[in-house]
Amino acid sequence: MLQESGAVLPFEFRPGEAFMLLATLQLALRHPGLVDTSTGDFIESLARNIEGRVCKTDALREMARRGWDAQYDRRV
Repeated sequence: MLQESGAVLPFEFRPGEAFMLLATLQLALRHPGLVDTSTGDFIESLARNIEGRVCKTDALREMARRGWDAQYDRRV
């Protein structure tokens, strides 16, 4: 029903908020239930879009790169 409406929902984020959303989406993509699903594909596409718009410095690009790399996941 949501897709049938065709409505576009505009959102505005400050750069810091968008980066936090990127990190949250990267975390969500670690969920095994999202592997190889259309939802996972959509989330990754959205996250990559945010990354391209927000990560304008070397430091931010590196933080985002590490967010895609599971070896940087915190282990407790």
